[in-house]
Formats: sequence, structure tokens, C-alpha cells
Amino acid sequence: MTNNPYNLNWIPELKKQEQGTIPQKILNVLKNDILQGRLKAGMQLPPQRLLAWTLGLNLGTVNKAYSMAKKQGLVIGEIGRGSYVASTEHQEINWPNEDPYSRIIDFSDNYPCLIKDEKILKAG
Repeated sequence: MTNNPYNLNWIPELKKQEQGTIPQKILNVLKNDILQGRLKAGMQLPPQRLLAWTLGLNLGTVNKAYSMAKKQGLVIGEIGRGSYVASTEHQEINWPNEDPYSRIIDFSDNYPCLIKDEKILKAG
């Protein structure tokens, strides 16, 4: 068991023999704990700085794991408010390929398209 000086409500148990990067291992534990019911929708996750310190990791490593979880729809959060386990209601949707996370559209790099011919815009 990892040392828990801040009494964090969740600390991922990282296994050395598991394949993947450390952020991927944290993400895998997070997914598994959600599926097993140890983490419920709306539950606040530990602050990234405290989790990094508790695990003896760099803040960027934990930040990357949380970002990956957010992109997969597992976590929601706001700067200053914290990170929370996302609602699992979307799991009831029947996706054509049975993998709802492969259908997420990422608008974080959303830029307007360049249109070379302004006449197209004016005609509409």
C-alpha cells in the first residue's frame, strides 16, 4: 500500500509488472476502479499535485493521466474546482462498434477552416 499522508480518497495501485507508461497505468487503474464500482460518478478525484507527491511522481505524469482520462470521457473537471468521475450514463448507448470512446470528437484544437473563395460565403 502506498503511503497516504493527505488521506486521499483514491490512490491507484500501480503494478511494476504491468505493461505501458506510468500515465497509461494510472488510466488503466482508474478505468478498472470505475468498472468495479470503487469510483462512482460524481466522486472527486485527488488533486493532481497531491497524488503526484503521494506516488512519488512528477506532476506532469499525473496531469497526462488525468488528461487521457478526460479525453476518454472518464473524468470531468475545471481548473480550481477539481476532477470528478464522469457520469456513466453514456454506457447505456448502443454504439455501432461497441466502443463509445472511439467515437468522441475532440474539439480542443478547433480552428475555422480556411475558405479561399469568399463568393461561396456571400452566396449562401
